Amino acid sequence: MFWPNDKGGFYGFRYKECEFAHFHQSDELDLKLGKNTIAKLGLVRPVRSLVHPKRSAGSAWIELAFSDSQDLEKIKDLVKLAIS
Repeated sequence: MFWPNDKGGFYGFRYKECEFAHFHQSDELDLKLGKNTIAKLGLVRPVRSLVHPKRSAGSAWIELAFSDSQDLEKIKDLVKLAIS
């Protein structure tokens, strides 16, 4: 489900009543993937995050920037993993 939320105009996604992702701007998705999965996949958190500069290294969330169709394909696979 896609819905507008009250976090400054961001848009988010819910699955089984739980938010699993939201946009920060038109080129970044914040995805709740789980800290173990983030570590297992070797995903790197942004060094200079504008939205979550103090996010814990052990957070279940990760910001994923995208700029082309290859980035979106990777994110699509991660979203599928997040809701599986």
